[in-house]
Amino acid sequence: MHFRVLSLVAVSFVMSCLGQLVWLYVLKVSTLGSSYLFLSLVFVLVPLCSIFFFGERMTVLQSVGISFILIGIAIQGYAGQR
Repeated sequence: MHFRVLSLVAVSFVMSCLGQLVWLYVLKVSTLGSSYLFLSLVFVLVPLCSIFFFGERMTVLQSVGISFILIGIAIQGYAGQR
């Protein structure tokens, strides 16, 4: 049991480090405005993954919040093209 917990902690640590390296690379090759915009997709992907992997239910408020985030990304993306 302890080995499984320690291995999950180790894997999560490695994945976190890889995520930070990818984020630093993205900041290096693109603008901060466009990079940070896609960081907000985390607040969309986490609830969707929790539904898929853990069978959780999405509340109406979560759905509204995700909709606002996606609308904001679309507006900012459209404004950035102009």
